[in-house]
Amino acid sequence: MRASSMNTTDEKSKQRVPVVAGRRHLGHLALALVCVFALLGILLAAFPDWCFTLPYGFLLNALITGHVPPPYVRFECYEDLDSHSVFREWAHDGDVIVSTMPKGGTTWMLYVTHLIRIKGDEDKFPYHEINTNTLWPSLVYKPGQRWSEIKHLANSTVLSEGIKLKDLWDHDEYPFRIWKAHESPRDEDPLIRNHNTFLLPVRKYPKIKYIAMVRNLPDVLASFYPFPNNHREGFKRLWGSFPPSFKSTQEMFDLIFGYSPFGAPVVEQWLDYARAWWKVKDEPNVLLLHYNDAIVNLPAVVRRIARFVSIDLSDAEVAEISKKGSFANMKKMSQHFNYRLWGAPEFHNGEYTCMEQGTLTRKGNIGDGAASFSLEQVQYSTQSCAHSRIHTHPLTLTHIHTPVAAH
Repeated sequence: MRASSMNTTDEKSKQRVPVVAGRRHLGHLALALVCVFALLGILLAAFPDWCFTLPYGFLLNALITGHVPPPYVRFECYEDLDSHSVFREWAHDGDVIVSTMPKGGTTWMLYVTHLIRIKGDEDKFPYHEINTNTLWPSLVYKPGQRWSEIKHLANSTVLSEGIKLKDLWDHDEYPFRIWKAHESPRDEDPLIRNHNTFLLPVRKYPKIKYIAMVRNLPDVLASFYPFPNNHREGFKRLWGSFPPSFKSTQEMFDLIFGYSPFGAPVVEQWLDYARAWWKVKDEPNVLLLHYNDAIVNLPAVVRRIARFVSIDLSDAEVAEISKKGSFANMKKMSQHFNYRLWGAPEFHNGEYTCMEQGTLTRKGNIGDGAASFSLEQVQYSTQSCAHSRIHTHPLTLTHIHTPVAAH
């Protein structure tokens, strides 16, 4: 009996050995995983641009760096200190900055303003591309790129056609240069959230002119809904799957109006943009337009912009510019509005474009939001403007100037 008891005890001990050893192995494995993730975290914190090599890495990059997406828009070019102004390295007296709200007529106004400065004469000044004739200073062409490199490339790049890039955006015979922006004027108003898009020193440099444009929020969202899906896949891979596409309009509304880990809801950027420009609309170097006014009577808006930028146009020139600047004509030449990535010469030789062919020239309709969304969604977006802490929000207006029927 004693021998049998000893044998039983030995067998139990043998059974415990692998259990204890297994627990030790799990503990070692857990420790190893903690070390690996800690090391990965240290490396990503030191080199956050590595995040873009991962699927949906733009989220990780944003959480590490605190930079609110889109990741390819950086604000180094707007630095304006008393000791040194990066802004003044590129923005000169007499320049025109077209700073429209995102999906609020940006491509349209850039092209129309360009037509005005050349008086519609595209025989003398053949139009090349939206991102070569009218540069976007805050656009970064690859992860980790700094403003100094972009500035150098803007002044030194020779395109595959043998054309000097600088001759397209800074031609000697242009009366002024045109820059693209989406940012807002600097303001100390406590009602306006302190996020980093309030960067334009509108009042500080009164000889630089600004054209801003607002649009009804439901129509803005109707234009925004297909926008992520219209980016080329190679461009998305470059930026860690940004921008991700929407599976439904409700998914977009949840993102736009819901909680954001990066601060205020996304919709507030549109609301604050309109509020900020409304406050400076009477400044002599600011022209605030409404998208609907341009749809109803483009010739009248062409004349207003021409007066603002001190260009004298004949009736024939106004008619020619309005014809070329129409949505019907821009759709025919949509290959010129795809955003050529000249600032990344090692990425498809700088020939690659950000957007798929023809996707930036859409419908251009008033009321597109009502046709695209449910009644509840339209009402919800409109109410967000009504609750935005000012008596009349610009995004609730249908016009800023009384429209006159086109002749």
